[in-house]
Amino acid sequence: MNQRDADKMEIKRLKEQVASLSTEITCLYAMSRDIINNIHFEDMGDRDGTEGDTDVSRHFYYIKENVTAEWKDLAYQLGFTRPDIDTIDDRNKDYKSRCLDMLGEWQKREGEVATVAVLMEALRELGLTSVVDGLKSKYPGSLLSTQCSG
Repeated sequence: MNQRDADKMEIKRLKEQVASLSTEITCLYAMSRDIINNIHFEDMGDRDGTEGDTDVSRHFYYIKENVTAEWKDLAYQLGFTRPDIDTIDDRNKDYKSRCLDMLGEWQKREGEVATVAVLMEALRELGLTSVVDGLKSKYPGSLLSTQCSG
């Protein structure tokens, strides 16, 4: 075997190795996003939706599972600009991750103003009444029933 053939074989081997690593990286990225998304909600698992439970972020998981493709509309409704939305879009690979990221950013930006009532009104104005109704059903007796009746 001459040097040229040896180089071709080495290039082929390296290409296969890169392809294999690329697949592994994609898989690891997806797994890490799932872990990150779930850690926050597992920490809040002991909450029961009673009046004292006012943390709007506990509703984010349900919203991201049910809003998906409409996350950009919700972002606009919550005051995000096109560049903000593009940034969120670029740093996440799927609708659910984008929606959850956007909701977290909204909560950070708005602080105490980021309430369940504001979020529910935004969903209602977008015509996402099934999400509003689903939240009310999932969290009966919570602030949703008083803040979001209408």
